[in-house]
Amino acid sequence: MTLIRPIRSMAVIFTFCLLVAGCGQNPEQKLIGTWQLIGGNKDIFEFLKDGSFIVKSEKNEIGSLESMKGKWQVLSDGRLKMDVSGKLGLTASQVVKLTFERKEMIFTDGKGKSTRLINLK
Repeated sequence: MTLIRPIRSMAVIFTFCLLVAGCGQNPEQKLIGTWQLIGGNKDIFEFLKDGSFIVKSEKNEIGSLESMKGKWQVLSDGRLKMDVSGKLGLTASQVVKLTFERKEMIFTDGKGKSTRLINLK
C-alpha cells in the first residue's frame, strides 16, 4: 500500500513534465517536420528549419508525382503564411490559423474550413 503512493506520485509528476515540455515549444518548432494530410489524398508536407517547405502530392491522373515548393512564416499573431511558386512563374500566398492538438496540426482558413495533418517525423 505504501509503495503505490510514491509510484502514483511519480507518474503524475512525469505526466506533468511531459505536458509542460510539449507546451514550451513555439509554433515554429512544432511546425518543423514531416506531416501528412488526414483523409482524402495523402499529400506530404515537409516544413524545413530554413523557412522553406515542400508538398508532395499523390500521383496524378497520368501517374507522375507532383510537388510544390515554397516559403513559410509564422506571423506575430500565430497564423501561418505560405507562399508557393508555381512552374510557370505564378505565385500564390495563403494565410491560415495554425493550431496543434497532440500529434496533429490544423490549418483553418478565413472561411473556417479546417485541414488536419498528422506528424510523421
